[in-house]
Amino acid sequence: MTALRSLARKVNGAVDDRLSRLDDEQLLRILRTSAGQRVLFTGLAVRLRAAAAKGLHATIQFDLTDEGKPAGTWTVGLDGVAGARARPRAAKEPSATLTLELIDLGRMAAGRLDPGAAVMSGKLELQGDYGVLMRLSGFLSPH
Repeated sequence: MTALRSLARKVNGAVDDRLSRLDDEQLLRILRTSAGQRVLFTGLAVRLRAAAAKGLHATIQFDLTDEGKPAGTWTVGLDGVAGARARPRAAKEPSATLTLELIDLGRMAAGRLDPGAAVMSGKLELQGDYGVLMRLSGFLSPH
């Protein structure tokens, strides 16, 4: 299991590095596919395992839009021990919901948009348990 976690961290780091080199058009082309979203949310789940390891038990829902139109819903569940799993569906009772455009999600994943700045500018809408959201803030960007 340790070897698998190590491999997941290496793959996640390579994906983060690759995303940082893409322009907005390239990011959108990738994130408009289910496979691209799966890679991004799997990487996010890997980063969030550290939050789960610190005792965070939560379900985070991401409502995505593309030019104002629905573009998908993903849920990342944290088990409070060391597990996090991303799934392409809505949560029954999310602890917190983040609503944002695909391009802004891509920019955050690429390290070009700070989650705090996204909230302040209205690009990222937050609902739910703000205690959970505060604990997640350091894990949403790759750096």
